[in-house]
Amino acid sequence: MFHPYTKEVCVITAKEVLIQGMYELMSKQSINNLTVDDIVSYCKVSRSSFYRYFQDKYDLMHCCYKAHIEKMLDSIPDIRAKDIGREMFIFVRKHKNFFTNAFKTQGSDSFETFLVNYWYDFLKLSIKDKTGTCSISPEVCDYISFIASGMTQVAKQWTLRGMSEPPEVMTERAEKVLSDEVKELLKLH
Repeated sequence: MFHPYTKEVCVITAKEVLIQGMYELMSKQSINNLTVDDIVSYCKVSRSSFYRYFQDKYDLMHCCYKAHIEKMLDSIPDIRAKDIGREMFIFVRKHKNFFTNAFKTQGSDSFETFLVNYWYDFLKLSIKDKTGTCSISPEVCDYISFIASGMTQVAKQWTLRGMSEPPEVMTERAEKVLSDEVKELLKLH
């Protein structure tokens, strides 16, 4: 593919095409209504290419989210937990149709389950990096679990009710429920 601004040839992998195609499809409809055949047909790639990179459509949905969220996180210099919360709500609102459809998935492959696990792992790693420790106490793991589950549930409810409140209001609400000890741990001050 020729990139018009850099005048360079860009190589896009089938994996990247599938991730972008999934984003476009889920911006229009729920994953529950999509089949692998729908996805590969839309993306103009083979089923074997699909299965080379992904186990199923849910794996692709999760990868699609990770690609977008990691791009968002990379754009925030000197990231702090408060920034992550605000940016998460802004990001979800910007991609409203995708997230509305993603949060409608049910069961063990649900987007909600994936998101709780993603945020838990991300926060745990962030705390380890900030504190310079290799292990985290069970108490802190409980805090992380509470935050990951709570933020996911708040984001889901906010999304499904139409995102009427601004992202900044949602960030303030989330921050109010955290103790000073957790805020300090996450460097929210």
